[in-house]
Amino acid sequence: MLPDITIKVVIDDQKNANIFARAYPIILTGRYRKEWRGLSQKQSKYKLFGGKGSGRCDLSALSGHNSIEDIIAKRLISITKGENPKFLWVGSEDQNSLVLGRGRPFFVRISNPRIRRVKRYLKINTDGINATIDGKSKKIPESPLQFVTKTKILIRSNGSLSKNELAKLNALSNSMVRFRIQSKIVTKKIYSVNVKKINDRNFFLTVTADGGLLIKQFVGGQEYMEPNVSEIVGTKSECIFFDILDVRIQ
Repeated sequence: MLPDITIKVVIDDQKNANIFARAYPIILTGRYRKEWRGLSQKQSKYKLFGGKGSGRCDLSALSGHNSIEDIIAKRLISITKGENPKFLWVGSEDQNSLVLGRGRPFFVRISNPRIRRVKRYLKINTDGINATIDGKSKKIPESPLQFVTKTKILIRSNGSLSKNELAKLNALSNSMVRFRIQSKIVTKKIYSVNVKKINDRNFFLTVTADGGLLIKQFVGGQEYMEPNVSEIVGTKSECIFFDILDVRIQ
């Protein structure tokens, strides 16, 4: 069992003693909902201080701009009196996406906490973010995590689409999608789709699929993405925005 605190004593040649105490990190688990568009998930780090933070950012290593990471990290640093929070996000979303349902899971490691006890089901509600800290973990899970995401996509096509043309998208249920990330071919499974027509050129597509599916490429067919929405409906289409309805860790 690892100790909560380690104490190091250094004695020099003149028998002067220096004592260093450091708390073992804590790892918290939680979920967040994002109810405002325009908030980024991740926060840019300071290039100064090696990304470790300074007094001006309360040792958080965050630059102070509004983001989900910034909002959650600052609250946890205030409570634990720790430093240098590091997040593992279970997936990501576009800056203009909402995160609804039960929210997106995350893990956060806080170094050198002076206060180790964090209230169970701690709520962090501010600026369109509703986050809940729901427990502790012994370690950060190994990446990449396997998870399933349900996503609602607003799509606009260049040409008019009939109900029959949109119905072709139902063939995506229980199919595999292949795409390239750098030089690697990645395969993701689509478990189900639901199509809702708005008008001749706009429709919603709700997709339940393995996490990591590149939504904008999946709709527009940019680069290598097979199959893709534009190809199936027979006209160029684009993702206007997409919202996360559910995220489940497998």
